[in-house]
Amino acid sequence: MIFMYNPTFDNNSDSLRKSLSVVSVRYFPQSNVHIEHSDLRYDSLMAGDTSGFEDKNESYILIRERDGDCMVINIICLHIESLRIAIRTEHALLSEENVRVFLSEVKILLLTEVINYQNTMFTKISDNTWHLASGLSHEVVTQHVIDGALKTIAYSDAAIFRIYDDKSDRLVPVAMTGFKNNYYDYIVGLHESITGKVFKSMQTAVLNSREEINHSFTASSSLRDEILKDNPLATSLICVPVYDQSACYGTLTMLSFSRQFVFNSLAKSLLETYSSQVALAWRNARLYDERTESLRVVEDLRNQLQAQNTLLNASVDFYNLMVSLSIKYNRLGDFIAAIASHLSLDLNYLDVLGNQSLSESLSALTWSHLRASAGEKNVSTIIVGGRDYCLLPLENEGRLLAFFIMRNPDLNEHVSSIISRLKEFVIMEIVKQAGSVALENKKNLDLIAEIMVIGLTAESEISFARRGIVLHKSVLCIKLTAPQVTSDEIHYLSTINVLTRDFALKNVFHYFDADVITLIIFDMNEQKLFALEEKVIARYQQDKLYKVGVSSVLRRQEVITSIKQANTALDVLKTRNKSGVMSFRHSGIDRLFIKHTPEELKDFILDLFSPVLEENNKPGILLVTIICFLKNRQSVVNTAEEMGIHVNTLYQRIKKFETLTGLSLNNADEFIMIALTCHMSRFYLS
Repeated sequence: MIFMYNPTFDNNSDSLRKSLSVVSVRYFPQSNVHIEHSDLRYDSLMAGDTSGFEDKNESYILIRERDGDCMVINIICLHIESLRIAIRTEHALLSEENVRVFLSEVKILLLTEVINYQNTMFTKISDNTWHLASGLSHEVVTQHVIDGALKTIAYSDAAIFRIYDDKSDRLVPVAMTGFKNNYYDYIVGLHESITGKVFKSMQTAVLNSREEINHSFTASSSLRDEILKDNPLATSLICVPVYDQSACYGTLTMLSFSRQFVFNSLAKSLLETYSSQVALAWRNARLYDERTESLRVVEDLRNQLQAQNTLLNASVDFYNLMVSLSIKYNRLGDFIAAIASHLSLDLNYLDVLGNQSLSESLSALTWSHLRASAGEKNVSTIIVGGRDYCLLPLENEGRLLAFFIMRNPDLNEHVSSIISRLKEFVIMEIVKQAGSVALENKKNLDLIAEIMVIGLTAESEISFARRGIVLHKSVLCIKLTAPQVTSDEIHYLSTINVLTRDFALKNVFHYFDADVITLIIFDMNEQKLFALEEKVIARYQQDKLYKVGVSSVLRRQEVITSIKQANTALDVLKTRNKSGVMSFRHSGIDRLFIKHTPEELKDFILDLFSPVLEENNKPGILLVTIICFLKNRQSVVNTAEEMGIHVNTLYQRIKKFETLTGLSLNNADEFIMIALTCHMSRFYLS
């Protein structure tokens, strides 16, 4: 093994490079490996096409390239040094399986470095904010704010600390670094810039491009133009409000110039935590300067600051605990139970993917029930067994993903802080689970495509077996679609979990393609599949949301026919543009219409029956009479009795219908056309 690398890097990079070298020795012996600094930029890559990346997250990007016997791996990081690994070795050693396992270990090394970095940064907040407690005057606090902020947020080039002046209703710079002194003249109005918006809304703002920063100013200012002419324009900006429970004091803004650094959620979390310490220190200083409170209040504020530092250290420990338990417990429900047990919390959990950790008293709760009562009705508490429980929703990009469920008396400030940290971790795990589904679904689609072409083979049976599916002698296929087109993995997984639970499904193979979810169920007992078919029909008969197509129960060798039958049944509903359920054996003559659009079928009906339709295209009395006549198998007596008219009146209506339409019920071909069009009018006339 020959290694080549540039030895001029920091200790962290040295550790990572050495670790990568050890891993390379293990997987690529007798190879030429070259490790060096990579000039590729994280923000530039994320702004382009990311589809070819081996892996990406908000901390690093992994790119793999191959040229014959040489493989190049670029590791582009946001917080640690970016590296380029070039491996030249025998072609056999660069097999997909060997490279895949090698890359897995590389990812573990990267995640370890990122976690170490995060722990270091959280620890630094404690070190940086402790000095604020000693600053009893505004001048001392102000100096510590800027110094601590630069130490807290890595790669930041400038910082501005603004305090609100209620007399002028403006934000005034009181401390800064990275700008010329004339920047102190740049006093911001609450309606002029992103800083004012952050102060008013008390919500953090993150801008990661010069265009966004330029557009954040809503009003032109000659003073601003003059001052910024002498100062650089940032490429990334993060602005947080400095506030506590009593007031918002101002804003703290961090900027990046030359490095084009991207402020991510870690930077946001770090600066928000830091700003809360600044708020307490500023209030402490104000009380000291104004001498309006007793020394006891000042001491209490110091204690609060120390308590928050203790809580911050506990947060770091809790983060490490979550990482270790998530490695030990793969299922989210088991992970939550382990967290609750470790912290002695009565914490219950239920999510959209079917993961749950519920006490015996809450075991009857279902996701559908909670989503309906809390998600739609905006209820924050539920009563179970005469006891009040608080519902804590977990949302991501406006989508409800899970609930924590706790007794109201248990929700104190400490527990709320733990729940807040746990929420972010669990949401990330749910999204990660959903992401892995896409790859597995692609494999399932490929398997079905192969079967549809060449039928069941010994190889395909082995592929089913690897997925835990036994091809018993009978098969039933169900296809289900919601009205909106979606390939969302979370929607797919939640729907599969509901169907599996509600119908007690076993030995089921499933996949999704665009808006259609397909389930193929194999069973030794065909009667069970007949019963399942009836349950599905009963469940979705009056459903207003889903369209469901169900095949007949067939032999396993006819699995292709089963899939096609379910497709046909679903296409009948789509052609009718109706929700509900349709079984293949009940689809009848409607199968003939699935190749036509509803508009084409409607035009066909209008061509034949327009003389006997009302102005709104509703069937007139003549057409209603003919439909009733056909339903009663052309029985004049039964038809007249059902419609409450005289037999002669019925004959007159039939005659008038034939005259207006030019069609005769006595002509066999025209009779079939009339009967078919009457059947179609039930579904395709408005």
